Amino acid sequence: MDLRQYRRQNRLTLSDIAELMGHDNPATVHRHETGLRKPDALTMDRYRKATGGNVTLEDWVRLGKRAKK
Repeated sequence: MDLRQYRRQNRLTLSDIAELMGHDNPATVHRHETGLRKPDALTMDRYRKATGGNVTLEDWVRLGKRAKK
């Protein structure tokens, strides 16, 4: 499941995820979940942990492939 799906299923806002991740700006989360910016490996792991394992490295790889199209 990608980050946007997770966030919407759990009725979380960009601000909610940003707070979980320790970001001061929800726009960072938006750029990550839309594929505008690729999070680094450490940040991907932090998203995995923050989502209870629901958003995985494979999800980021799929998002990256969709964003390139």
